[in-house]
Amino acid sequence: TSAANRRIPGAGATEVESRLRELLAESRAIFELAPVGLLVTRDGIVIACNPAFAEMIGRSAPSLIGRPSAIGFSSRDEYERFAREAASA
Repeated sequence: TSAANRRIPGAGATEVESRLRELLAESRAIFELAPVGLLVTRDGIVIACNPAFAEMIGRSAPSLIGRPSAIGFSSRDEYERFAREAASA
């Protein structure tokens, strides 16, 4: 059960919303401060990346948003190989 679906005993809507905001802030901090590169894509397009990923490929994080997710790979073949392996996992 996700944190959003669990009832907090004795908590009203305001307390639940506050806790969800805290969890979201913690998740964002983990993503932003992770020492490894993280890339989030949807339908082959970058929707988020952390500073570590941007630094790995020598770009700013905002400049990667909206770009094809293959941008993190040295070649199209490498990207396609990764995509096949990820799909079969």
